[in-house]
Amino acid sequence: MNSSKNFLIISACGGILFGAFFGVYIIAPNTTSTITGSPKSDAPAEPLYWVAPMDPDFRRPSPGKSPMGMDLLPVYADDSASKTSPGTVTISADVINNLGVKTVKARHEKFTRTIFAPATIQFNEDQLLRVQPRIEGWVEKLYAHAEGDKVTADQPLYKLYSPALVTAQEELLVALRRNNHALIKGAEQRLLSLNIDPLTINEIKKSGVAQHSVTIFSPRSGVLSELNIHEGDYVVPNKAIATIATLDSMWAIAEIIGNQGSDITIGDHARVSIDGISNRSWPATVDYIYPTLDKLNRNLRIRLKLDNTELNFKPNMLANIVLQQTASTQSVIIPSTALIRSRDQNRVVIALGEGRFKAIAVKVGSLSSSDVEIISGLEAGDEVVISAQFLLDSESSKDSDFMRMNHDSMTSAGVSP
Repeated sequence: MNSSKNFLIISACGGILFGAFFGVYIIAPNTTSTITGSPKSDAPAEPLYWVAPMDPDFRRPSPGKSPMGMDLLPVYADDSASKTSPGTVTISADVINNLGVKTVKARHEKFTRTIFAPATIQFNEDQLLRVQPRIEGWVEKLYAHAEGDKVTADQPLYKLYSPALVTAQEELLVALRRNNHALIKGAEQRLLSLNIDPLTINEIKKSGVAQHSVTIFSPRSGVLSELNIHEGDYVVPNKAIATIATLDSMWAIAEIIGNQGSDITIGDHARVSIDGISNRSWPATVDYIYPTLDKLNRNLRIRLKLDNTELNFKPNMLANIVLQQTASTQSVIIPSTALIRSRDQNRVVIALGEGRFKAIAVKVGSLSSSDVEIISGLEAGDEVVISAQFLLDSESSKDSDFMRMNHDSMTSAGVSP
Protein backbone atom coordinates (compact mmCIF):
# COMPACT_ATOMS: atom_id res chain seq x y z
CA MET A 1 0.00 0.00 0.00
CA ASN A 2 1.16 3.56 -0.74
CA SER A 3 2.79 5.04 2.38
CA SER A 4 1.55 8.57 1.63
CA LYS A 5 0.16 10.25 4.71
CA ASN A 6 -2.66 11.99 2.82
CA PHE A 7 -5.36 9.76 1.30
CA LEU A 8 -8.99 9.71 0.19
CA ILE A 9 -11.39 6.77 0.70
CA ILE A 10 -14.94 6.57 -0.61
CA SER A 11 -17.03 4.93 2.10
CA ALA A 12 -19.70 2.38 1.40
CA CYS A 13 -22.39 4.56 2.95
CA GLY A 14 -21.91 7.31 0.37
CA GLY A 15 -19.78 9.64 2.53
CA ILE A 16 -16.23 10.80 1.98
CA LEU A 17 -13.51 9.79 4.40
CA PHE A 18 -10.52 12.15 4.42
CA GLY A 19 -7.21 11.06 5.89
CA ALA A 20 -4.63 13.50 7.15
CA PHE A 21 -1.32 13.44 8.88
CA PHE A 22 -2.91 13.99 12.26
CA GLY A 23 -5.90 11.68 11.98
CA VAL A 24 -9.21 11.09 10.28
CA TYR A 25 -12.43 13.03 9.98
CA ILE A 26 -15.66 12.22 8.18
CA ILE A 27 -17.80 14.50 6.04
CA ALA A 28 -21.19 13.09 5.26
CA PRO A 29 -22.91 13.46 1.86
CA ASN A 30 -25.03 16.41 0.74
CA THR A 31 -22.77 19.07 2.33
CA THR A 32 -23.31 18.18 6.00
CA SER A 33 -22.86 15.43 8.49
CA THR A 34 -25.72 13.84 10.38
CA ILE A 35 -26.21 15.15 13.90
CA THR A 36 -27.08 12.45 16.35
CA GLY A 37 -30.20 13.37 18.29
CA SER A 38 -30.75 13.12 21.98
CA PRO A 39 -32.49 10.04 23.40
CA LYS A 40 -36.19 9.93 22.76
CA SER A 41 -38.57 10.70 25.59
CA ASP A 42 -42.28 11.15 25.98
CA ALA A 43 -41.92 14.86 26.88
CA PRO A 44 -42.05 17.29 23.93
CA ALA A 45 -38.60 18.39 22.82
CA GLU A 46 -37.53 21.98 23.39
CA PRO A 47 -36.09 23.85 20.37
CA LEU A 48 -32.38 24.59 20.54
CA TYR A 49 -32.85 27.83 18.62
CA TRP A 50 -34.88 29.32 15.76
CA VAL A 51 -33.66 29.94 12.20
CA ALA A 52 -34.88 31.78 9.12
CA PRO A 53 -36.34 29.48 6.43
CA MET A 54 -34.29 31.14 3.66
CA ASP A 55 -31.13 31.87 5.67
CA PRO A 56 -29.91 29.19 8.09
CA ASP A 57 -27.20 31.58 9.32
CA PHE A 58 -29.90 33.84 10.86
CA ARG A 59 -30.45 32.38 14.34
CA ARG A 60 -32.43 33.62 17.32
CA PRO A 61 -33.01 32.11 20.78
CA SER A 62 -36.79 32.63 20.57
CA PRO A 63 -39.57 32.74 17.93
CA GLY A 64 -39.83 35.76 15.66
CA LYS A 65 -39.62 36.98 12.11
CA SER A 66 -36.76 36.66 9.63
CA PRO A 67 -35.37 39.70 7.76
CA MET A 68 -37.69 38.65 4.88
CA GLY A 69 -40.76 38.70 7.15
CA MET A 70 -41.13 34.92 7.38
CA ASP A 71 -41.75 33.01 10.62
CA LEU A 72 -38.62 31.52 12.15
CA LEU A 73 -38.43 27.70 12.26
CA PRO A 74 -37.51 25.78 15.43
CA VAL A 75 -34.43 23.57 15.41
CA TYR A 76 -34.40 20.55 17.71
CA ALA A 77 -31.53 18.48 19.00
CA ASP A 78 -32.54 15.52 16.82
CA ASP A 79 -32.85 17.54 13.59
CA SER A 80 -30.48 16.78 10.75
CA ALA A 81 -27.88 19.49 10.14
CA SER A 82 -28.52 19.12 6.44
CA LYS A 83 -32.00 20.58 6.94
CA THR A 84 -30.93 23.73 8.76
CA SER A 85 -27.21 24.23 8.48
CA PRO A 86 -25.47 23.66 5.15
CA GLY A 87 -21.72 23.62 5.45
CA THR A 88 -21.50 21.85 8.80
CA VAL A 89 -18.52 19.50 9.08
CA THR A 90 -18.01 16.72 11.62
CA ILE A 91 -14.56 15.85 12.93
CA SER A 92 -13.60 13.01 15.19
CA ALA A 93 -12.37 13.76 18.69
CA ASP A 94 -8.81 12.54 18.07
CA VAL A 95 -8.45 14.81 15.03
CA ILE A 96 -9.76 17.78 17.04
CA ASN A 97 -7.08 17.05 19.61
CA ASN A 98 -4.30 16.56 17.03
CA LEU A 99 -5.17 19.75 15.16
CA GLY A 100 -5.19 21.73 18.38
CA VAL A 101 -8.71 23.09 17.90
CA LYS A 102 -9.50 25.54 20.68
CA THR A 103 -12.75 27.39 21.34
CA VAL A 104 -13.96 30.22 23.56
CA LYS A 105 -17.41 31.61 24.25
CA ALA A 106 -18.49 34.91 22.73
CA ARG A 107 -18.80 37.51 25.50
CA HIS A 108 -21.48 40.15 26.06
CA GLU A 109 -19.82 43.23 27.54
CA LYS A 110 -18.68 46.75 26.76
CA PHE A 111 -16.10 46.82 24.01
CA THR A 112 -12.75 48.34 24.92
CA ARG A 113 -10.58 49.46 22.05
CA THR A 114 -6.87 50.13 22.49
CA ILE A 115 -5.28 52.66 20.16
CA PHE A 116 -1.52 52.86 19.67
CA ALA A 117 -0.06 55.99 18.08
CA PRO A 118 3.33 57.71 17.70
CA ALA A 119 3.78 61.15 19.24
CA THR A 120 6.28 63.98 19.57
CA ILE A 121 6.96 65.89 22.76
CA GLN A 122 6.71 69.68 22.45
CA PHE A 123 6.60 72.76 24.65
CA ASN A 124 3.23 73.64 26.15
CA GLU A 125 2.42 76.61 23.95
CA ASP A 126 -0.17 77.85 26.44
CA GLN A 127 2.76 78.73 28.70
CA LEU A 128 5.03 80.40 26.13
CA LEU A 129 5.86 84.04 26.81
CA ARG A 130 7.11 86.38 24.08
CA VAL A 131 9.60 89.04 25.16
CA GLN A 132 9.25 92.24 23.12
CA PRO A 133 10.76 95.68 23.72
CA ARG A 134 8.28 98.47 24.25
CA ILE A 135 10.61 101.16 22.93
CA GLU A 136 13.25 101.25 20.21
CA GLY A 137 16.93 101.17 21.07
CA TRP A 138 20.21 99.27 20.94
CA VAL A 139 21.08 96.11 22.89
CA GLU A 140 24.28 96.99 24.73
CA LYS A 141 24.58 93.76 26.71
CA LEU A 142 22.87 90.36 26.47
CA TYR A 143 22.83 88.19 29.59
CA ALA A 144 21.29 85.09 27.92
CA HIS A 145 23.32 84.01 24.93
CA ALA A 146 21.61 81.03 23.22
CA GLU A 147 18.42 79.07 22.86
CA GLY A 148 17.98 76.57 25.67
CA ASP A 149 19.55 78.83 28.33
CA LYS A 150 17.71 78.77 31.63
CA VAL A 151 16.38 82.02 33.01
CA THR A 152 14.70 82.89 36.28
CA ALA A 153 12.13 85.53 37.09
CA ASP A 154 13.64 89.00 37.71
CA GLN A 155 16.98 87.88 36.28
CA PRO A 156 18.70 90.47 34.00
CA LEU A 157 17.88 89.60 30.39
CA TYR A 158 19.45 92.42 28.36
CA LYS A 159 20.60 96.06 28.73
CA LEU A 160 19.03 98.60 26.42
CA TYR A 161 20.16 102.09 25.38
CA SER A 162 17.28 104.20 24.09
CA PRO A 163 17.28 108.02 23.69
CA ALA A 164 13.49 108.00 24.14
CA LEU A 165 13.92 106.12 27.40
CA VAL A 166 16.44 108.66 28.64
CA THR A 167 13.92 111.41 27.86
CA ALA A 168 11.23 109.62 29.87
CA GLN A 169 13.59 109.45 32.87
CA GLU A 170 14.36 113.15 32.66
CA GLU A 171 10.62 113.92 32.71
CA LEU A 172 10.42 112.10 36.03
CA LEU A 173 13.38 114.06 37.43
CA VAL A 174 11.83 117.38 36.37
CA ALA A 175 8.58 116.44 38.09
CA LEU A 176 10.50 115.55 41.24
CA ARG A 177 12.33 118.89 41.29
CA ARG A 178 9.00 120.70 40.96
CA ASN A 179 7.46 118.45 43.59
CA ASN A 180 4.40 118.07 41.39
CA HIS A 181 2.74 114.85 42.55
CA ALA A 182 0.52 114.55 39.47
CA LEU A 183 3.50 114.87 37.13
CA ILE A 184 5.52 112.46 39.24
CA LYS A 185 2.81 109.81 39.12
CA GLY A 186 2.36 110.26 35.36
CA ALA A 187 6.12 109.99 34.70
CA GLU A 188 6.36 106.85 36.84
CA GLN A 189 3.44 105.25 34.99
CA ARG A 190 5.10 106.02 31.66
CA LEU A 191 8.32 104.28 32.73
CA LEU A 192 6.36 101.26 34.02
CA SER A 193 4.51 101.04 30.70
CA LEU A 194 7.89 100.96 28.94
CA ASN A 195 8.73 97.83 30.95
CA ILE A 196 11.11 99.55 33.35
CA ASP A 197 11.42 97.67 36.63
CA PRO A 198 10.07 99.45 39.76
CA LEU A 199 13.44 98.98 41.48
CA THR A 200 15.12 100.82 38.61
CA ILE A 201 12.61 103.67 38.92
CA ASN A 202 13.41 103.98 42.66
CA GLU A 203 17.13 104.12 41.87
CA ILE A 204 16.53 106.97 39.40
CA LYS A 205 14.51 108.87 42.01
CA LYS A 206 17.17 108.37 44.71
CA SER A 207 20.16 109.22 42.49
CA GLY A 208 18.47 112.10 40.69
CA VAL A 209 20.29 111.08 37.50
CA ALA A 210 18.87 109.45 34.35
CA GLN A 211 20.50 106.11 33.49
CA HIS A 212 22.16 105.92 30.11
CA SER A 213 21.34 102.22 29.69
CA VAL A 214 18.47 100.44 31.41
CA THR A 215 18.47 96.75 32.35
CA ILE A 216 15.42 94.73 31.26
CA PHE A 217 14.62 91.77 33.51
CA SER A 218 13.06 88.37 32.70
CA PRO A 219 9.32 88.36 33.43
CA ARG A 220 9.26 84.64 34.36
CA SER A 221 11.37 81.54 34.92
CA GLY A 222 11.94 78.93 32.21
CA VAL A 223 14.16 78.27 29.23
CA LEU A 224 14.67 80.27 26.06
CA SER A 225 12.93 78.40 23.28
CA GLU A 226 13.83 81.28 20.92
CA LEU A 227 16.45 84.03 21.01
CA ASN A 228 16.41 86.42 18.06
CA ILE A 229 18.90 89.12 19.05
CA HIS A 230 22.61 89.62 19.62
CA GLU A 231 24.56 92.33 21.35
CA GLY A 232 24.54 95.51 19.31
CA ASP A 233 21.22 94.78 17.56
CA TYR A 234 18.72 97.57 17.10
CA VAL A 235 15.31 96.52 18.40
CA VAL A 236 11.84 97.92 17.83
CA PRO A 237 8.54 97.28 19.66
CA ASN A 238 7.02 95.06 16.96
CA LYS A 239 9.88 92.53 16.99
CA ALA A 240 9.95 89.56 19.42
CA ILE A 241 13.46 89.21 20.73
CA ALA A 242 12.99 86.01 22.78
CA THR A 243 10.47 83.36 23.85
CA ILE A 244 10.47 81.87 27.33
CA ALA A 245 8.98 78.40 27.77
CA THR A 246 8.30 76.46 30.95
CA LEU A 247 9.19 72.80 31.48
CA ASP A 248 6.73 71.81 34.22
CA SER A 249 4.05 71.02 31.62
CA MET A 250 4.54 69.60 28.12
CA TRP A 251 2.46 68.56 25.12
CA ALA A 252 2.48 65.25 23.26
CA ILE A 253 1.25 65.64 19.68
CA ALA A 254 0.02 62.24 18.48
CA GLU A 255 -1.08 61.07 15.04
CA ILE A 256 -4.00 58.66 14.89
CA ILE A 257 -3.90 56.44 11.80
CA GLY A 258 -7.03 55.76 9.74
CA ASN A 259 -10.45 55.95 11.34
CA GLN A 260 -9.33 54.97 14.84
CA GLY A 261 -9.84 58.49 16.10
CA SER A 262 -13.53 58.73 15.25
CA ASP A 263 -14.60 58.18 18.86
CA ILE A 264 -11.80 60.02 20.69
CA THR A 265 -13.07 62.83 22.89
CA ILE A 266 -11.41 65.57 24.94
CA GLY A 267 -10.68 64.27 28.43
CA ASP A 268 -9.89 60.68 27.40
CA HIS A 269 -7.08 59.17 29.46
CA ALA A 270 -3.95 57.66 27.94
CA ARG A 271 -0.49 56.39 28.83
CA VAL A 272 2.68 57.82 27.30
CA SER A 273 5.98 56.01 26.98
CA ILE A 274 9.27 57.42 25.73
CA ASP A 275 11.63 55.71 23.31
CA GLY A 276 14.77 54.91 25.24
CA ILE A 277 13.09 54.82 28.68
CA SER A 278 12.00 51.23 29.16
CA ASN A 279 9.44 49.79 31.57
CA ARG A 280 7.90 53.14 32.42
CA SER A 281 4.90 55.15 31.27
CA TRP A 282 3.13 58.32 32.37
CA PRO A 283 -0.55 59.33 32.49
CA ALA A 284 -1.83 61.91 30.03
CA THR A 285 -5.15 63.48 29.07
CA VAL A 286 -6.46 64.37 25.61
CA ASP A 287 -6.42 68.16 25.71
CA TYR A 288 -7.32 69.06 22.12
CA ILE A 289 -8.37 67.40 18.85
CA TYR A 290 -7.16 69.25 15.79
CA PRO A 291 -9.99 70.13 13.39
CA THR A 292 -8.00 69.30 10.24
CA LEU A 293 -6.07 66.24 9.09
CA ASP A 294 -2.37 66.24 8.41
CA LYS A 295 -1.95 67.31 4.79
CA LEU A 296 0.78 64.77 4.05
CA ASN A 297 -0.58 61.49 5.47
CA ARG A 298 -4.20 62.45 6.31
CA ASN A 299 -3.81 61.35 9.93
CA LEU A 300 -5.85 62.87 12.73
CA ARG A 301 -3.74 64.81 15.23
CA ILE A 302 -4.55 65.01 18.91
CA ARG A 303 -2.81 66.85 21.74
CA LEU A 304 -2.21 65.39 25.18
CA LYS A 305 -1.14 67.36 28.24
CA LEU A 306 1.68 65.93 30.35
CA ASP A 307 2.83 66.81 33.83
CA ASN A 308 6.62 67.30 33.72
CA THR A 309 7.48 68.31 37.27
CA GLU A 310 10.12 65.54 37.32
CA LEU A 311 11.58 66.88 34.03
CA ASN A 312 11.35 63.48 32.31
CA PHE A 313 10.25 65.00 29.00
CA LYS A 314 12.22 67.18 26.64
CA PRO A 315 11.05 68.88 23.45
CA ASN A 316 11.32 66.79 20.24
CA MET A 317 11.42 63.47 22.11
CA LEU A 318 9.75 60.58 20.27
CA ALA A 319 6.97 58.96 22.27
CA ASN A 320 4.20 56.38 21.99
CA ILE A 321 0.71 56.71 23.39
CA VAL A 322 -1.75 53.99 24.38
CA LEU A 323 -5.33 55.22 24.43
CA GLN A 324 -8.18 53.02 25.68
CA GLN A 325 -11.82 53.67 24.85
CA THR A 326 -14.74 51.81 26.43
CA ALA A 327 -18.10 51.81 24.66
CA SER A 328 -21.19 53.03 26.48
CA THR A 329 -23.27 49.96 25.53
CA GLN A 330 -22.62 46.23 25.61
CA SER A 331 -22.14 44.08 22.52
CA VAL A 332 -21.00 40.61 21.46
CA ILE A 333 -17.20 40.37 21.63
CA ILE A 334 -14.84 37.64 20.44
CA PRO A 335 -11.03 37.35 20.35
CA SER A 336 -9.47 38.82 17.22
CA THR A 337 -7.81 35.45 16.53
CA ALA A 338 -11.27 33.96 15.87
CA LEU A 339 -12.04 36.31 12.98
CA ILE A 340 -11.34 35.20 9.40
CA ARG A 341 -11.15 38.30 7.23
CA SER A 342 -11.40 38.46 3.46
CA ARG A 343 -12.17 41.09 0.88
CA ASP A 344 -15.78 39.98 0.41
CA GLN A 345 -16.78 38.60 3.78
CA ASN A 346 -15.83 38.26 7.44
CA ARG A 347 -16.41 34.83 8.99
CA VAL A 348 -15.95 32.89 12.19
CA VAL A 349 -16.09 29.15 12.78
CA ILE A 350 -18.50 28.10 15.51
CA ALA A 351 -18.53 24.82 17.40
CA LEU A 352 -21.97 23.19 17.38
CA GLY A 353 -21.04 20.34 19.73
CA GLU A 354 -20.36 16.62 19.17
CA GLY A 355 -17.46 17.43 16.84
CA ARG A 356 -19.54 19.63 14.51
CA PHE A 357 -18.22 22.94 13.19
CA LYS A 358 -19.52 25.52 10.77
CA ALA A 359 -18.22 28.77 9.26
CA ILE A 360 -20.73 31.62 9.38
CA ALA A 361 -20.67 35.18 8.09
CA VAL A 362 -20.56 37.98 10.66
CA LYS A 363 -20.78 41.76 10.55
CA VAL A 364 -17.85 43.37 12.33
CA GLY A 365 -17.88 46.61 14.31
CA SER A 366 -14.90 48.03 16.17
CA LEU A 367 -11.57 46.23 16.30
CA SER A 368 -8.67 46.25 18.74
CA SER A 369 -5.42 44.35 18.94
CA SER A 370 -7.06 41.59 21.00
CA ASP A 371 -10.83 41.75 20.48
CA VAL A 372 -13.46 42.20 17.78
CA GLU A 373 -16.96 43.61 18.18
CA ILE A 374 -19.61 41.55 16.37
CA ILE A 375 -22.68 43.50 15.27
CA SER A 376 -24.62 40.55 13.84
CA GLY A 377 -24.17 36.84 13.14
CA LEU A 378 -23.26 35.69 16.65
CA GLU A 379 -24.95 35.53 20.01
CA ALA A 380 -23.33 35.76 23.42
CA GLY A 381 -22.36 32.28 24.60
CA ASP A 382 -21.69 30.86 21.12
CA GLU A 383 -18.52 28.79 20.95
CA VAL A 384 -16.06 30.23 18.43
CA VAL A 385 -12.90 28.53 17.23
CA ILE A 386 -9.66 30.44 17.87
CA SER A 387 -7.16 27.82 16.66
CA ALA A 388 -7.13 25.78 13.42
CA GLN A 389 -10.17 27.73 12.25
CA PHE A 390 -8.77 28.28 8.76
CA LEU A 391 -8.82 24.54 8.00
CA LEU A 392 -12.35 24.23 9.35
CA ASP A 393 -13.45 27.29 7.40
CA SER A 394 -12.10 25.79 4.18
CA GLU A 395 -14.02 22.57 4.71
CA SER A 396 -17.18 24.43 5.74
CA SER A 397 -17.36 26.86 2.84
CA LYS A 398 -20.33 26.42 0.54
CA ASP A 399 -18.15 26.23 -2.55
CA SER A 400 -16.23 23.38 -0.96
CA ASP A 401 -19.50 21.70 0.02
CA PHE A 402 -20.86 21.58 -3.51
CA MET A 403 -17.59 21.03 -5.36
CA ARG A 404 -15.94 18.39 -3.17
CA MET A 405 -18.39 17.06 -0.61
CA ASN A 406 -21.50 16.33 -2.69
CA HIS A 407 -21.73 12.59 -3.33
CA ASP A 408 -23.83 12.99 -6.46
CA SER A 409 -21.37 15.27 -8.22
CA MET A 410 -18.54 12.86 -7.54
CA THR A 411 -20.52 9.93 -8.87
CA SER A 412 -21.28 11.76 -12.10
CA ALA A 413 -17.57 12.42 -12.49
CA GLY A 414 -16.91 8.67 -12.59
CA VAL A 415 -16.10 7.98 -8.94
CA SER A 416 -18.06 5.03 -7.62
CA PRO A 417 -19.00 4.57 -3.95
